[in-house]
Amino acid sequence: MPREFTAKSVEHVLPQNPEQVGYWAQHHDLSQTGDYVNSIGNLVLLSKSKNSAARNFDFPKKKEKYLKSRVSDYPRSLEVLGYADWDKAAIDKRILEAKTLILQDP
Repeated sequence: MPREFTAKSVEHVLPQNPEQVGYWAQHHDLSQTGDYVNSIGNLVLLSKSKNSAARNFDFPKKKEKYLKSRVSDYPRSLEVLGYADWDKAAIDKRILEAKTLILQDP
């Protein structure tokens, strides 16, 4: 039976406008994030009210303080909690997983 979810919003785990210093700068070549920041591998569903609080937090803070207790209704969002770091390899892995799921579902 399909599950019903409340209003949704798309959250960029790697922010669209990350700080030029700190976690995001250490884990990404910020001059190239435009190629994948809006990809399905970097996006998770959240409720609209929860998304507005996420901001540009570093991944460990976003994961612990924001995502951990708030994504239980969204399976692909829950997967983010399994990553120790959020880098291009993690995003690429999720892109490949999404492609595989989409191609398998008739």
